[in-house]
Amino acid sequence: MLNCIRVTILEPKRIVVQFKGVVNEESKLKEIGFSKKGDSYHVNFEEEKEQFFLIEKLAEIGALFSYGQGWAPSQVMDYLK
Repeated sequence: MLNCIRVTILEPKRIVVQFKGVVNEESKLKEIGFSKKGDSYHVNFEEEKEQFFLIEKLAEIGALFSYGQGWAPSQVMDYLK
């Protein structure tokens, strides 16, 4: 089973991540402002620079950015690069 942090929503004012498998990174997410809501972790922000900071921190801890239809998190990452 794959163990990872998966970014499921990457919007201009919100990021949502979920754990897949056995991942013990909750403290790292909380350090950067995420809070648990149900089975996922959410963070809201106002400025683009906060979004870039959070994306950078997620990449540092090895988060994966999901792919799907429309503006999936992986496609937003490609655009931001």
